[in-house]
Amino acid sequence: MRNKVAVAMSVYKADSPIYLKEALESIYNQLNVSVFVFLQVDGNIPKSLKSVIEFYDQRSDFLLEYYPDNKGLAFQLNRAIARIGQSGGFKFIARMDADDISLPSRFERQICFFDGNPEIAVVGTSVIEFFDDGRRFSKVMMPNHSDLVSHLIRRCPFNHPTVMFNMDVILLKDVNYDESLMNTQDYYLWVDLVCKKYIFSNINEPLLEFRVDSDFHSRRGMKKAINDFKSRFYAMRKLKAFTVSNVIHSFLLFFLRLSPPYIKEYAYKNFR
Repeated sequence: MRNKVAVAMSVYKADSPIYLKEALESIYNQLNVSVFVFLQVDGNIPKSLKSVIEFYDQRSDFLLEYYPDNKGLAFQLNRAIARIGQSGGFKFIARMDADDISLPSRFERQICFFDGNPEIAVVGTSVIEFFDDGRRFSKVMMPNHSDLVSHLIRRCPFNHPTVMFNMDVILLKDVNYDESLMNTQDYYLWVDLVCKKYIFSNINEPLLEFRVDSDFHSRRGMKKAINDFKSRFYAMRKLKAFTVSNVIHSFLLFFLRLSPPYIKEYAYKNFR
């Protein structure tokens, strides 16, 4: 089937069953596509999450794997992608998180984009960020590969939950996350794919609603700051992009990550 999409997802004990149901419903309500969800359960989860998963597990297009140990997102995404490869027949692999909402036309728009741009390996989209208090903001992404690469040290090229991979262009073995990382694993993947000469793009249209909860900025503490800092130097080394401005930016980002949540929130809103 031409419009057949495999979706790689992972869920763990801290995820909300309400949000998970909203995320899954948004996937199964996609227009004009045939969707198969490959869900990884990362360790033990509460009964409330299990009940949601058991409801969807009755579907033939819901492919579930329980993993007994909590191994982290990168490990579980690699497991999901490997299962997708073993299943065969999928031209497109999409990402989705357990608390976001894909708009109904997301997958169809991404597939149409690949049809018109067959050289593109990965396409993401802009997003609408929404907060617990009802606030909503647009996060617009750069569409052109050259701009995404030139700004890669300073800005992640994709909103990770929005990406779709064109498996006619990219090798399955290259869609591989670093399992030693508990965060920033997507950024390392984008750097590696750029070095392998894959071409990126974004659809300059919000096709996903990205949830920003009250703990979003407070969760990004020392470990996240250190991993972000290391990731920038990894990118500079791989891309041969060591410049004074890039190094200064990396240090500024590190100190911003360690600042109080209200400062991080202000910077996130105004200087993304």
